[in-house]
Amino acid sequence: MYEKSLYDRHAVFSKWTKSDEEALMDSMVADIQFTGNYFLTNNPSMNIKVKTGKYEGKLVLNTMITCGKRDVTDFLEYVTARPNLYAGHEWKIAEIFATWLSEGSPTVMKN
Repeated sequence: MYEKSLYDRHAVFSKWTKSDEEALMDSMVADIQFTGNYFLTNNPSMNIKVKTGKYEGKLVLNTMITCGKRDVTDFLEYVTARPNLYAGHEWKIAEIFATWLSEGSPTVMKN
């Protein structure tokens, strides 16, 4: 939201720990929740209804406000499965999470 990176992408390869991963996940959840609250207060017209998928019938900003680690994990699994959509960009996590929600929160099919 305020142009601050959630992590140092170079540190992932040199000194990344499970604790770092958990802290990053907590930061992503907090950022998505914060952004949802911010826009619900400042631009509630953005709180559109999700038309398809797991969150069908729910409102985007309300879903962001109540999202948890499992929701973010589902989103990141989709990002991992579709890297060509995301690689090389520096988008805000909350922005692409909101887009993922509004587009029906596609998920990865697991065997």
